[in-house]
Amino acid sequence: MTTEILVCVLCCSADRPRDLPRPGRDLFEAIENIALRDDLPFPVRPVECMSGCRRDCTVALQAPGKMSYFFGDLSADDTSAEQVLACAALHQASVDGFMARDARPERLREGILARLPAVLPATPLVTPPVTPPATLSLAPSLTPPATPSATPPATPSATPPAFMPAVLPAAAPAIAHSVQSISAAPGNAR
Repeated sequence: MTTEILVCVLCCSADRPRDLPRPGRDLFEAIENIALRDDLPFPVRPVECMSGCRRDCTVALQAPGKMSYFFGDLSADDTSAEQVLACAALHQASVDGFMARDARPERLREGILARLPAVLPATPLVTPPVTPPATLSLAPSLTPPATPSATPPATPSATPPAFMPAVLPAAAPAIAHSVQSISAAPGNAR
């Protein structure tokens, strides 16, 4: 599995004017240039923010089925770029992505922000079939008392009201009738 290197290109310290070039962009370019120069197999991807703003410059290493690492407090120079690439080689060589602290290059020992477990493999969502009840009725204590009315009670329609999900189509007429009966009960007038 190829380790991917993600570099925040917006990273810069809070006291740095925003109109100046971003050190994160400089670090990305240094990593990318050295990877191309040395023909290294790591894809290097610029990312517009990884929420490590107070710990600029930030870099992440990830690969399918492996732990991911998030580093900060890096300098935007060739030394950091070389050490990020060396760390990516360690990550790629590891079966599960684990890299012991003392095995990592110097600048990637202190600035670790997170080590995340491998992402679980995607599995299709299996939903058990839903069997709607044949009839749905309110408990006797919840049934509103009959009230004399000049209009006959509404006949439940075969289609559920728009607000009702189509999950239980067979129960929808009984539910609609119950909702209409409760709405028509004294004290529920709007």
